[in-house]
Amino acid sequence: MEYYCLAIAQMRAEGRAVDDELLAHISPAHSENVNFFGTINVEVDTELAKLDPAGHRPPQPRRPDRA
Repeated sequence: MEYYCLAIAQMRAEGRAVDDELLAHISPAHSENVNFFGTINVEVDTELAKLDPAGHRPPQPRRPDRA
């Protein structure tokens, strides 16, 4: 949930309306991006270099088609 909170804070800082009532119905429990049948190769040093001082990856920029 931590990344949801960071993303919501950023959206609100940008002036976007984010309804608390709507947020009560979202969940981080999704699996469409989980590979249940194989191995995931990760370059650990590359991924660690992407973290900010607090240990978070920066939010992805908003895609123009999802404005």
